[in-house]
Amino acid sequence: MEQREMPTRVLGAFISGMEAVPVSVEVVMRDGLPGLSIAGMADAAVLEARRRIRCAIQSCGFSMPRKRITVVLHPGDVRKVGTALDLAIAVGILAASGQIPVKGADDLMFFGGLDLDGEVLPERGAVAVQLLAHRFGRMPVVSPSSEISPRSGAALAVSTLSDLRSDSLCRLSKVCPRSASGREVDMLDVPGASSAKRALAVAAASGRGVMLFGGTEEMREMLAERASTVMPDMSAKEVDECALVASVCGESIAPALAGVRPYRKVGPDVSAASLVGGGRPVRPGEVSLSHGGVLHLLDACEFRPLSVQMVAAAVRGGSVEVVRVEGKHTLPSSALVVATGPDVDGCPRVCGALRPIVDLRAEVSTSDACAAMSSAELRDSVERARAAAEARGHGRFAVSSEIERAADLAVRGTSVERDIVLEIARTVADMEGCEMVHMRHVEEATRLCVW
Repeated sequence: MEQREMPTRVLGAFISGMEAVPVSVEVVMRDGLPGLSIAGMADAAVLEARRRIRCAIQSCGFSMPRKRITVVLHPGDVRKVGTALDLAIAVGILAASGQIPVKGADDLMFFGGLDLDGEVLPERGAVAVQLLAHRFGRMPVVSPSSEISPRSGAALAVSTLSDLRSDSLCRLSKVCPRSASGREVDMLDVPGASSAKRALAVAAASGRGVMLFGGTEEMREMLAERASTVMPDMSAKEVDECALVASVCGESIAPALAGVRPYRKVGPDVSAASLVGGGRPVRPGEVSLSHGGVLHLLDACEFRPLSVQMVAAAVRGGSVEVVRVEGKHTLPSSALVVATGPDVDGCPRVCGALRPIVDLRAEVSTSDACAAMSSAELRDSVERARAAAEARGHGRFAVSSEIERAADLAVRGTSVERDIVLEIARTVADMEGCEMVHMRHVEEATRLCVW
């Protein structure tokens, strides 16, 4: 009776949305017409791996087995996309044919594409694979060019398939994380514009969106870019989340590891998928890329109302849910919205269309005579306000009847608008370290809030 050969199993992964999905690669070789077939709901990019893997194996001095090779990707009901499984499939074939040692493969997770000369190419989402591998109790194996997070554990490096010739796969060298440096910008770089800087600080303390109008386009962009410098230092959780988002989008994770909050600038011609995420396969959008930082809406009055509503739902909810047949993807989207435009009074649609995401406004002017304040000084007041709100309980505060009447007279609108004015007044008082809300706080909140 013919003895059946047991399949060789190697663990790989690919990226779907914000997560790395584990894939068990099983390789079986049988006598028959030489060929390589891949099964398991593989898309065109995965099926094309047959040609890439054949050339890569031969270029690195190995021989392609002259047998009928069957590669099965589990789970079979999940569609596999991209080229990230190239390395795992190649390792499975070489291990099944006895050309590289199988020892240690059970403790590894392979992730990377292959060039025709056998070089292992970096793939987006290395940080997500790090998290997945260590959750499985394995060590990820990636290209040495991949950006990894030292906060998510170690990873092994494979430059080419030739590196797998050692007596044990566990002898591979570790990936060295890239050095990261912070971005040196400050509010002092922008002359004047004290009212706009104050509005950005109030927005950072309250979490409300802000509209900057007037002045030059260069000044508005400089202020929006520096809005993240008045926000408190990133927490460990925010650093991990920002690094993960940047990694799955193919962006550099160095700024996040250096504690620099993201800044993304988008124009009115951006598509819905690029703005809030989507596509096939699902990828995060600009709102998610600005998670924990600043989303700058350039020429805000030109945005379509539907785009504004989508951004509002994403930012207010803190996440975006993209539903596909294969499942639901949750993308983080907590960002400070800074909208800019040449003149808010010259664009009548701004008041109504931007209200879902913008509650504050300020004019950019170089003629402000107030003393210049650095980002550090503004950040101190923001941290003081956030600490006071945290100690008090968000959304919980009491004001005198006189202050409520003043807010009613100032707004002359709905109760929602009055509540926003009172909330901003409470934030301004917290920024100054005042226990009570005074009339000057209501007056400043009225100037910032009322359109």
